[in-house]
Amino acid sequence: MRKGITLFRLLLTACFVLPAFGHAAGLGRLTVHSALGEPLRAEVEVTSVQPNQEDSLAARLASQEAFRQAGVEYGSSLMSIRVTLEKRDGKPIVRLTSTRPINEPFMNVLLELQWSQGRLVREFTFLLDPPGYRGERPAAAAVPAPAQATTTEAPTVARVAPAPMPPEGKPLAPQAAPAARTYEIKRGDTLGRIARETRPEGVTFQQMLAALYRANQGAFISGNMNLMRSGRILQIPDREAVSAISAGEASQLVRK
Repeated sequence: MRKGITLFRLLLTACFVLPAFGHAAGLGRLTVHSALGEPLRAEVEVTSVQPNQEDSLAARLASQEAFRQAGVEYGSSLMSIRVTLEKRDGKPIVRLTSTRPINEPFMNVLLELQWSQGRLVREFTFLLDPPGYRGERPAAAAVPAPAQATTTEAPTVARVAPAPMPPEGKPLAPQAAPAARTYEIKRGDTLGRIARETRPEGVTFQQMLAALYRANQGAFISGNMNLMRSGRILQIPDREAVSAISAGEASQLVRK
């Protein structure tokens, strides 16, 4: 049944791009030009545009329903973001600007690109550096988002049943160690989404990202947080393991 559902999803996704398959426009890397606490200034390159597609190109922030189906929170900061399609050196780019300062260090956005023969939606996760930060700011890679009509499955996390109470007057028998929590990486998953779903209370988002990455080195392609191997089983660190990574150490690892 799972194979059937996966096949259905693949076919459903193909319906959006099949008319222009092989000549479909795409969204490349996102580059951020603003800092934390400033109005957003970012741009995304549009790739593989054919001459007959340029006049019909349109870009926008995906709908709130698309965010919900992709499992991405539609934060209040997104309400002030404007998406425009412009040209630079004769090539189309998608420009993202906001009317208000962005005070969230991490942002997740879903961008939708349409043209006369197709449509695609991509998720971008990016980091906003503090003002005055002089380190090299990496461009964020596009991550495929589930098709708008696809049902997004919530992460499956193992839960430990409470230990039974011993009969009155009898000592409690030794209990086995709690089962480790795990999650199987699915196509279209992002580390940010998994971190949000599994983060225990009392730790930061950056600490959870760093802990997941360190505990599952083999699940990432070329050591890149943005590139996870579908089908791998992630070991979910507990709160103690996550807390062992300081906020500064976690932030440095995420930037790297």
